Amino acid sequence: MKLNSLNLPFLVAATAAISLTMTSCNTKGTDSKESADSANNAKAKTTDSANHALANTSDSVSKTNKKEFKDDAHFIVAASDGGAYEIAAARLALKHSSDKRVKEFAALMIKDHTKWGDEVMAYAKSKNITVPDSLSNDKKELIKKLGEKGNDKFDVKYMDNMKKDHKNDLDAFTEAESTTKDAALKTTLGKIIPGIQHHLMMATTLDSIIDKEK
Repeated sequence: MKLNSLNLPFLVAATAAISLTMTSCNTKGTDSKESADSANNAKAKTTDSANHALANTSDSVSKTNKKEFKDDAHFIVAASDGGAYEIAAARLALKHSSDKRVKEFAALMIKDHTKWGDEVMAYAKSKNITVPDSLSNDKKELIKKLGEKGNDKFDVKYMDNMKKDHKNDLDAFTEAESTTKDAALKTTLGKIIPGIQHHLMMATTLDSIIDKEK
């Protein structure tokens, strides 16, 4: 997924935050994703949290480190928001879908994205990166619209969303893996990308089948 439209398959909020989101989809307020980005931008002005070593380095190196931190942190924020969205959408699927195949897919989304979310959260914590504490306003709106679909139309919309979302996820995670200078992040992404590829294949196949059936 492109970072500016991460719906990222991908990755990532605490279960409590997701529960809060599901009960407050209509609340705009401060955007959690923007707040996290702002917090990380502020950190980048004073410390290179990516390697904790801005002190006693040259100005040019400091600027490079701060840019790398901001780029990685921006990706982590977007991926966290995307992962939380995947889980929230999957919970809706378990509630609204009557199709066994869709329910099985949704259950896998919750299982895998929760696991990946934990891994990304562990990385974020180790680098002092702030992540959203709830879904962004954009993702809340997507969940709201998805929940408004009647049960007879829900499966088509959900699987179409998942196909597009995981294509965006794969693009974003692959780009981040190739551009990051942080070895720990590169390793984390390398473990997650094959799973995203598998999700995309499943979503594409199931979307095609359900679209023909409906």
